[in-house]
Amino acid sequence: MNKEPQSTSKFPFLTDPGHIYNQLTKDGITSVDVGWAKFTFVLGANLFDNGEELYGITLFDECLIKLDINMPDYKAREIIFHEIFHIILDNLGLDEMNFKGEFVSFPNEALVVGVSKQFSTINRLNPGLLSLVMSPATPFPQPKKRK
Repeated sequence: MNKEPQSTSKFPFLTDPGHIYNQLTKDGITSVDVGWAKFTFVLGANLFDNGEELYGITLFDECLIKLDINMPDYKAREIIFHEIFHIILDNLGLDEMNFKGEFVSFPNEALVVGVSKQFSTINRLNPGLLSLVMSPATPFPQPKKRK
């Protein structure tokens, strides 16, 4: 996913124990098993693809999911999910290398069945990963009660 300019501090996971990077480490999750391969999570800086700076990128030939080290928790969770979704679409034959930006048309139900089966497979092979990534580490702030 293309990166937007950031104005936040460097390495937010260092001061946030609930940050998804810390949660993954605590739970011993270092990769995602997609059935035919395990993709290892790697933190880094200055991620680029074709001259564009990115939040994350999936390298299929190396079985890596590279993630920007400077993302806040909410963005890191979104990008992990985003990169897993790239793998799911690739598993369905919808990879960018074959279509090179072309539009592809599928009946809605066929796409839903394929995506849901891929999510189920990833969920079964990686117990706890999707629920951890999809749930915020801390609850959203509640409005203050008026007296």
